[in-house]
Amino acid sequence: MIIDREKIALPPRLVKAAFWIYFLSLFPGYFLSVLWVDLGVLVQILAVVGSIGQWIGIMLLLFACRRVWNSLLQQYSKSIVLLLGLTLLLLFAKSTMELGLISPGLAELVYDTRSIVIGYLHLTLLGFVSIFIITQYRMVGIIRSSKIFHVGFILFFVGLLLNEIILFIQGLLQWLQLPSLSFLTEGLLIASVFLLVGIVIKWISFLK
Repeated sequence: MIIDREKIALPPRLVKAAFWIYFLSLFPGYFLSVLWVDLGVLVQILAVVGSIGQWIGIMLLLFACRRVWNSLLQQYSKSIVLLLGLTLLLLFAKSTMELGLISPGLAELVYDTRSIVIGYLHLTLLGFVSIFIITQYRMVGIIRSSKIFHVGFILFFVGLLLNEIILFIQGLLQWLQLPSLSFLTEGLLIASVFLLVGIVIKWISFLK
């Protein structure tokens, strides 16, 4: 791992337990994706076991990171630690949302609500995955700290936050059978512009 190069060692027992619990839970966790099909009680039980196992694995990893947080603060800049903390927060949010799918009623609502599905995918890909990659690039020095980068990241994050708020509020309104947001399309367009401008500015900072 990157932090191993800086002689920051995560608790090995916690990390190994997190890896194996999460890895083994992936297989029964697959059934979370097909709960909308009535495949019987056994499949529902496997899906629940997989979901809880994945969440436990993530929590163990977060506890392991918490153990070395002071060392990270000493070794890396505040901006890098902030990015890492944001990445872990998004990972926790993503895993907790997946845990909610073990409720059949909630799972059916989620699968039938397009804005919630899109919001979850954006949270995972634009949020967790993208920011995690950016954090690693900052940790190894591929992306240098600069005002341009910070401006680009702030615009990107504002766009992401606005996008998520609009999509999840729209999903909630659908669940409550209330009228849709009057500015849904315009709001998503504005969020997309923020995301695009933020990405372009970050790319410019990388080229410099």
